[in-house]
Amino acid sequence: MLPNPTDDAENYGTLPLMIRWSMRVLAALLLYPISALAAIPSPDASFYQKAAEYNLEEIDGGRLAPQQANDSAVRSFGTTLGKDHGTANRTLRGLAMMSHVDFPGAASDETFFAKRAMLLTLTGDAFDRYFVEWQISLHQEMISLFKQEIESGLDPDAKNYASSNLPMLQDQLELLLSLH
Repeated sequence: MLPNPTDDAENYGTLPLMIRWSMRVLAALLLYPISALAAIPSPDASFYQKAAEYNLEEIDGGRLAPQQANDSAVRSFGTTLGKDHGTANRTLRGLAMMSHVDFPGAASDETFFAKRAMLLTLTGDAFDRYFVEWQISLHQEMISLFKQEIESGLDPDAKNYASSNLPMLQDQLELLLSLH
């Protein structure tokens, strides 16, 4: 029962304020866990970020091969590499966004930039050898990362992405080894 304003003016003036304040506190407490959960990134955020970094490196490397390779198989592989990893990266970007993971817009690995700078100075057979060796190493790293995600990842979307893209990486590695 609400107090009568004529009986106790002091309580009447504070009661609506107390009710409003209590309702706000209660609403904040009830809504906090929901909003806090919405902003928690995937437990596999590092996988998303590293896989994106690899994809971006592959896309960039794939652009160089058709321009600078001597062997038509290396040029062709570069074109395929860019397409395959471009598609894979678009899928990964969507998953990362749904999982609240920051997604890199460009490659940032210093080793990549050093290898890319070296590739830019090479042409013909020298480019082919260096490019194929670099790609073999990169694909071995990616395969290891993807297998680790499949075995021990916690995010079902990340595990599914790794499972569905691992065969592509293995096929590309097999092709690279035949070019080596």
